Amino acid sequence: MRPERDESERTRPALVLREHAADDLRFIRDTMAQASGRSAFPGVGTMVIGAVALAASAWAADAPGATAWLARWLVGCVLSMAIGAMSMAFKTRASGPLFVPGVLRRFALVLTPPIVAGALLTVRFQSGGRDVLPGIWLLLYGVGLTCGGALSVAAVRAMGIAFMAIGAAALFVPGHGDLWMAIGFGGLHVGFGAWIARRHGG
Repeated sequence: MRPERDESERTRPALVLREHAADDLRFIRDTMAQASGRSAFPGVGTMVIGAVALAASAWAADAPGATAWLARWLVGCVLSMAIGAMSMAFKTRASGPLFVPGVLRRFALVLTPPIVAGALLTVRFQSGGRDVLPGIWLLLYGVGLTCGGALSVAAVRAMGIAFMAIGAAALFVPGHGDLWMAIGFGGLHVGFGAWIARRHGG
């Protein structure tokens, strides 16, 4: 009898360890399943950015000159960046353990180089910007979203590609800059924001 009891005592720790490992694997699998349908990219915030862009496009269209036109779009850009950063931070915090700290920082690191490039090109082409800048802005923003979408759901990458297509159209069909900006920064943000909010959480 004693040898059988000793054998049972030796195998009990292995059984307990195996049960803990199975529980850990179930937790990891369930968490990944939840995260696969969620994104730190803010759908509702993106829709608000689109509304700001639509208002900015109407405001900029009435600008008396190139300097005023650029200033009005820059106001809309700064406001949109603030809305995007705050809404992403709120969504990341509200999502709890599904998103590790640093999501906002990593996405910003991916999006910053195209924005810096756009700022430099804006300084270079500001005198004749109403023809060339809308295409540059849309195209570079699309590049940033497409690259940043590698850290998010497929909808973000699709939005980036759509921005690149609109930007290319604006470059090769100039003369309608505010319309292209309204379609891109306004329409695409509202449309994809609604899709992301519905499919991947607000």
